[in-house]
Amino acid sequence: MTATTTASRQARFLHLPALVVALRPHQWTKNLLLLAGLLFSGSLGDGGRWGHALAVFTAYCLLSSAGYLVNDVRDAAADRLHPTKRLRPVASGELRPATADA
Repeated sequence: MTATTTASRQARFLHLPALVVALRPHQWTKNLLLLAGLLFSGSLGDGGRWGHALAVFTAYCLLSSAGYLVNDVRDAAADRLHPTKRLRPVASGELRPATADA
């Protein structure tokens, strides 16, 4: 492995914490409402339904995070002028738009 390859890999990992923040996992708690269907249908003991519900929950979290990333890239210029949004990873320059779009 060359020094350039190693440096490139290290550079990618440096963006990982900023990417996690940009995905806004703290917002995922709202998606737990998707699991309410198990409660109201009386299917709490059905393992198969839990598997489906968790798959849907995961997909919904990933899709909502993708939406946050797209929004952050599109609104980066305006977010830089906002008192709190300017701290978001894309607006602050901590996460490159190309990385967020990937």
